[in-house]
Amino acid sequence: GMTGSFPALNTATIIAIQTMGAVPIVITSLGSSSFGANRPDWTWLDMEDYLFKKGIIEHRSVAASLGGADDIGRGLSPSGREILEKTIEKYGINKIQTLPLQKSVNLRMKIYQKATPIKNYRVYINIGGGIASLGSPEVSNILKPGINMPESRLPLETLPVKGVVLRFMESGVPVIHLDRIAELAAKYKLPIAPAAIPDVGEGPLYFEEKYNVALVATYLFVYVLIILVLLYFDPLSRVFKRRYETH
Repeated sequence: GMTGSFPALNTATIIAIQTMGAVPIVITSLGSSSFGANRPDWTWLDMEDYLFKKGIIEHRSVAASLGGADDIGRGLSPSGREILEKTIEKYGINKIQTLPLQKSVNLRMKIYQKATPIKNYRVYINIGGGIASLGSPEVSNILKPGINMPESRLPLETLPVKGVVLRFMESGVPVIHLDRIAELAAKYKLPIAPAAIPDVGEGPLYFEEKYNVALVATYLFVYVLIILVLLYFDPLSRVFKRRYETH
């Protein structure tokens, strides 16, 4: 479940999935936040199409909504909603535009189910704050940034709308929540807005030096054992004692 708010995360997620040989079923909420895909002529669907034609990604969205409040573009200007509607129509994908919000969630689940039974999904990935994906804005703060397992018993069932996230978790499917980016960056020791982009494959996200505790513990045990044996049998004192007695 993607939004237009994090184009870089959208791109990286699709590439990561296809690198593992898996298949993403992508539904996009087309609206975006201030620093996302917010140019009217360069929405996420436009970026996605460009990346697809360049061969960078192998999969595109199968459906899209306007996003925003109630997932129907509330909060956008009439001209803004019209631009998004025309963009969805331009790419010929399913348009999700219905009320109430729970119906929008249900339509998403039908699309996912049509692609493959829900039990076949290995994970559901939520990127950003799409309301149909979350069901409620509070869910973004309830979910942990990163992996959330179905058995984690998060307090989601009391919310008025069961979003896609909860529906998947109820089906036993783990959820990866990609939001609250500063927390994710701190967790994986990534720089925020760095002056120079780190090289790929460098840094603690990929590897970090650690002591082999098991090996150190083994050596320590062996050394202590040797010392105890020497103290108990004291072979050196016996040698010196013999020499002394000889003289």
